[in-house]
Amino acid sequence: HVVGEEMTNKQNKLKDNMYGLVCENIAAYIKHKYGKEGWENVRKLANIDTPSFSIHQVGEADIVKVFKVDYENI
Repeated sequence: HVVGEEMTNKQNKLKDNMYGLVCENIAAYIKHKYGKEGWENVRKLANIDTPSFSIHQVGEADIVKVFKVDYENI
């Protein structure tokens, strides 16, 4: 069972890293399209406290928050 637990831990870390990379790329796209001020508005509207994402500490919830923002109002 230890090997199974180790694999699950590695899979979870990989998944979290992927979420972090996705979030960073979404942030880069928003900054490119709307500017840094636009990204700041998105962060505030999404209730995300940090100005950037760590690829090791981002979860699915942060991605969902970013996609739920009304981009017509940024």
